[in-house]
Amino acid sequence: MLKSYYNSGELDPPIYYYRDRDKREIDLIIMRDGKLHPLEIKKTMSPTIGDIRAFKVLDDLSGYERGAGGIICPAERLLPFGEQDRIIPINCI
Repeated sequence: MLKSYYNSGELDPPIYYYRDRDKREIDLIIMRDGKLHPLEIKKTMSPTIGDIRAFKVLDDLSGYERGAGGIICPAERLLPFGEQDRIIPINCI
């Protein structure tokens, strides 16, 4: 992902990692259009809702809105996963 930003000329991409003292973590957070888009990266083809539990910490941040997020994994197709999240096949990236 970093390489995609660099290749498009953006040398300071809006990509972040989150981990707090309660050990909640989000693998990638992309800031776009004033929204935070959380992404998890998993090896399983069958992610569970527990895999995105940490996304809720973004709902509590004042001054930011949480956008659509997802789980990047070896699933075979793009699927909805909750109200605003998706299962994203690795081959779509």
